[in-house]
Amino acid sequence: MAKKRIPFFSEQTSKDLYRLLDKKPPPNIGPGDYVNAPEERPVFRNDSAETVPAYGCMRVTGAAEVDNRWVTLIAKPNGAGNVFLFNGPTEVPAGEMGTAQGTKVVRAYYTSGTVTAGDTWGPGSTWNVTSTGSPKAVTVFGTVETNAVLLGSVTIPDVGQVLIKAPSGGIPQRVGTLLGSATCDVYQTSSSGVISDSTENITVWNWGTTAACANGDRYGWAEYRHPIWYVVSEDCGDEGTQVSASLSLSPADTGESDDFSTTTAGSLFVTPRTVVYTPPVGVVPA
Repeated sequence: MAKKRIPFFSEQTSKDLYRLLDKKPPPNIGPGDYVNAPEERPVFRNDSAETVPAYGCMRVTGAAEVDNRWVTLIAKPNGAGNVFLFNGPTEVPAGEMGTAQGTKVVRAYYTSGTVTAGDTWGPGSTWNVTSTGSPKAVTVFGTVETNAVLLGSVTIPDVGQVLIKAPSGGIPQRVGTLLGSATCDVYQTSSSGVISDSTENITVWNWGTTAACANGDRYGWAEYRHPIWYVVSEDCGDEGTQVSASLSLSPADTGESDDFSTTTAGSLFVTPRTVVYTPPVGVVPA
């Protein structure tokens, strides 16, 4: 029997319908890969120079029309951006098209770390997610395959702040309209209040007219404002002598007090001063 042409559908719509009806899900589909229908999985183009691994965390950089359809453009996470997609079960070479997981529950590629339900993880440096990655991209449910794949839900990252340590010399100042920048180490804080290097790093920009995080231990706080991290506070560098909490005087006290002294460089300066005591009328100094 001859096929009937449906007159009220355009040629493109007819092709899309035939393609949809003929679509079959790829093999080796596991739990978490598909919760929604396959056609809802977003198509992306890998604009990085690397191959995206299976379940890799990808940074969204824009959108473009390719072969009469709009696709998402992705790149490797670099500490910037706040919208992420997760690749499906097939690696995607540089410049090629791929299909991301189109569900809130996703599988995510990871290489190490303790997976604890409820923790939020962010992008690392190898398309993976880490417990210290930032901004946060996935709330962890559990492990699918140890040091390979975890299961979680996509998280919409908040703006947030991270503790950073600047390189020697700090983050250079702004020159005219050009912000200064430096690659800074991201530090994490334990539940007992101990800070340590997370081994991740981000590029932090300085809008001020003096170098930031250049004194003391060079710590500071960086805040993400699309599309970059800005330094918003810094260690004041106060490493000097603490001023005495009290000053005691007797009726005979006169001259320079040793309770105040000039503190070390880079901190608050208190100039030595003379404190003179004048006895009340009728009181004779001992």
